[in-house]
Parts: sequence; structure tokens; C-alpha cells
Amino acid sequence: MNRMATAIARPAALCASLLLVLLLSSCGRSAAPPTAATSAPASGQSLPGSSFNRFFPTAGDGYSLTYTQEKEGFAEARLSRGNTDLALLSVADTNGNPSARTKFQSASMEIGGYPAVTVGSNGLAVLVADRFQVQVRATDASFTAAEREEWLAKFDLNGLAGLQ
Repeated sequence: MNRMATAIARPAALCASLLLVLLLSSCGRSAAPPTAATSAPASGQSLPGSSFNRFFPTAGDGYSLTYTQEKEGFAEARLSRGNTDLALLSVADTNGNPSARTKFQSASMEIGGYPAVTVGSNGLAVLVADRFQVQVRATDASFTAAEREEWLAKFDLNGLAGLQ
């Protein structure tokens, strides 16, 4: 019985000693800094494209939305009706390209309370929270300016503004 007690006590004492050494050696050290994945982007850095998808409009009434591209600071989806591609819908984080905001300084219209501008002859864009450019660009001639405005308004623009 004595040998068995000794055989159990020695490893238990060794484990307890190692645990005590580890605990004491970590005293006075600060926690590791947060990783890039858990901290907010620094000024000038863009958010991941996947963070924008939930703010895109919901398709329905014969329309379908197919996500086509997602990268750092950008997400894009194709809007279709039947077999016809009508438009490309996108969200871009302008932190990576601050000059993209300048075209909104002279905006003469608003959508959802955000400045809106035409982009070329087929596009319409808004600047949300002075950071996120949301755009609808027609890829089919039948997709009118009024429809571009309608689909821009279907984005959750206020929710997107909350990503700041």
C-alpha cells in the first residue's frame, strides 16, 4: 500500500509543481494584443467583402441575385430576371481609395438620405457614411435609370452605415 501511495503521489506532486511554475512565470505579463482578425481595421484599411453581403437587396418577384465577387473592400452581385442579366450591384469600401469619395462632393440628389451621383451612362451610386460606395450598374439596355434608383434604395443603407 505504501508503494502504491508513493507511485501516485510523485507524479501528482510533479504536475502540481509544473503548474505552479507556469502560473508564476506568467505573472506580470500582459495579455497578447488582439489579432488583426479580431480588431477593427486601422484607418485606411478596408473591411472584408463578406461583411457587405447581408446589406444587399433581397431578390424576388422573378429577380435573382448571384454573388459574383468578394474580396477585400468589395462585394458584387449580378441581378437577373429569367435568363437576362440586368445589372451589377456592388459595395466598395473607399478606405482603400479615398479619392473615390470626391465625386460625391457635388452630388445634386440623394437616395435614402445619402448623396447620389450617376457613374457613366449606366451607373448610379451613393456614398454611405462617407465611406461605402454602393452602386448599381446596368448591363442590359432595358434596365432603366429609375430601376437603378429603385434597386439602390433596396440596399440596407442604414445598416451598412453602422459598419463604421
